[in-house]
Amino acid sequence: MSYRRSQTICRFHSLGSCRFGNLCRFSHDETPNESQSPQISELADEVVVATTSSYSRQMTWANAPEFVPRYKANPAEVLSAEGVQDICPYGGSCIWGSKCSYPLHMEICRMCDLYCLHPRDRNQRREHNRECLEQHEQAMELSFAIARSKDKTCGICFDTVLEKKGRERRFGILSKCKHIFCLTCIRTWRQKQEFKSDVTRGCPECRVFSDFVCPSAYWVDTKEDKDKLLNEYRAAMGTKDCKYFNRGSGKCPFGNKCFYRHHRR
Repeated sequence: MSYRRSQTICRFHSLGSCRFGNLCRFSHDETPNESQSPQISELADEVVVATTSSYSRQMTWANAPEFVPRYKANPAEVLSAEGVQDICPYGGSCIWGSKCSYPLHMEICRMCDLYCLHPRDRNQRREHNRECLEQHEQAMELSFAIARSKDKTCGICFDTVLEKKGRERRFGILSKCKHIFCLTCIRTWRQKQEFKSDVTRGCPECRVFSDFVCPSAYWVDTKEDKDKLLNEYRAAMGTKDCKYFNRGSGKCPFGNKCFYRHHRR
């Protein structure tokens, strides 16, 4: 179906680049003759087009202020819509440079090296900088923790824990003890059947009894870091159903000391 091109000048064409080309509904003629008036036949064609268009397209036109001259648009809504539409969607340094048809480009964040800062929205920039700084601090804390752990050796197998392969490269943190073990060795020790439970539940070196072992990718030295790790471990286990309790169908040997969720059907 043919349609009459609007006399409104295409702003992207005036900037030098319109991606719609000849299919653009706006005029690419920078010197339009404004004295011309629409003919009766042209108006009739517009009525036919309007009545045969889909409802969704009518709603799209109705929401655009330039297509509804008899209604005053809300300036805040117009600015909000234009603010989104004016941003170049290219995720990075724009390949079109100064010839890009979009007037706004996201600026690079020097901390995360992503083009994610709005050039005019101060609140967005402030919020991103805050989140980016928090993530950077967490990453630095993890890096320091791994650096402190690189020379730690297991008290049972005497291997450097972080030099083990795959899932073997984990520490087994005893809740009441500061001695260093890899997760595999300390779990094997605590599962031995030839000793009583009060022996296997104790540390192989100092014999201090610990209720549980916490897996960790790095070693924790201070009491604050250890308490934080153990609390996060308990919280994570509390989101999973206990396999022994089995939603009320079984019996858990750990009772109210179990970290897993005891949820009935």
